[in-house]
Amino acid sequence: MLYPKFIWLAFLRLDLVLRESLAASPSQDYWRSVLPDTPMPKVLHELLPTVPTLDNNHTSLTNYTGLSYNQSAMSIGINLGGIGITLGLGGLVSVSWSPFSGPNITLLPPSSPGDDSLFSYKYAAIKTQPRSNTNISLFFKEKDMFPGKKFNLCFIKTTPKTKLIPRQIADLIPFSSTKFSEILKLFSVESNSTNADIMSRTIEECEAEGLEGEEKNCATSLEAQVDFSTSHLGKYVRVLTTEVDKYDKEQQEYIIGQGVKILGEKIVVCHAKNYIYPIYYCHNMHQAKAYMVSLIGADHNTLKAIAICHLDTSKWNPIHLAFQVLKVKPGTIPICHFLPESHIVWVAK
Repeated sequence: MLYPKFIWLAFLRLDLVLRESLAASPSQDYWRSVLPDTPMPKVLHELLPTVPTLDNNHTSLTNYTGLSYNQSAMSIGINLGGIGITLGLGGLVSVSWSPFSGPNITLLPPSSPGDDSLFSYKYAAIKTQPRSNTNISLFFKEKDMFPGKKFNLCFIKTTPKTKLIPRQIADLIPFSSTKFSEILKLFSVESNSTNADIMSRTIEECEAEGLEGEEKNCATSLEAQVDFSTSHLGKYVRVLTTEVDKYDKEQQEYIIGQGVKILGEKIVVCHAKNYIYPIYYCHNMHQAKAYMVSLIGADHNTLKAIAICHLDTSKWNPIHLAFQVLKVKPGTIPICHFLPESHIVWVAK
């Protein structure tokens, strides 16, 4: 049977990881081992499963008590003497930990998709979009990034509602257009559904050729994001996000405060993508700068926003929303944009 075999392989890999540490998630342990001096951003830390320190009665993984498959509930479970793993089929993956049963993986109904395509170089805007899109002020000219400059913005919560999947499981889940029917079957997603369309478009973008001179990778786990970013920047890095403490209910006017700070020009950006579990589209950026900008809202809400400025846009889609909003042509001037809090910026120190 396909699914029990799938989970059995996951068990074999997780067994090795959990033997080494039951005090932290495998992803958190990996971060600490590779980046011991780099704080993890809050938005990533919140996506980690919470792992309590288990007592001696819950540390043995040798008592494998069985693998079960519930046809009616469409779920699969493993019990390892107090350590239980369950996969239900049909929604977003959520990873949680219980002090009584150990790690548990369940599936929740998918969330509504956001517009994550705005940050794709190939993005083509319809003619009416510059007037109707509430985030058009995300794009601006580099020369406009100075204290006192005003923008109409709306910072809403955009982080995934589900937890990151440890690489030991993520690497076993197919992520390819050639295996798309298998993916839909695995998660019980109807082939003609909105979720299937979202998943297909994300995989298509991940498999598409990137810009000349840039390398990209869709990271299906935090460990994969760490590996890709450090392979281009080294391990002496800062990892930053837009920092939002109070979310906006609607668009409002923000003004740039004092202290516009350039973070660096050797950067990797990882954009959160719409999928059935957390996926990050990461690419190393050439001819780009990263800034930290203080923004003050009309309601006195203050936040630290990451801005990315693209110095060369000559190879972008000619009808990209940014060109329509700013009324410029590809390759003429640097184009900048703010990033939502769910997008991760890696900068070489």
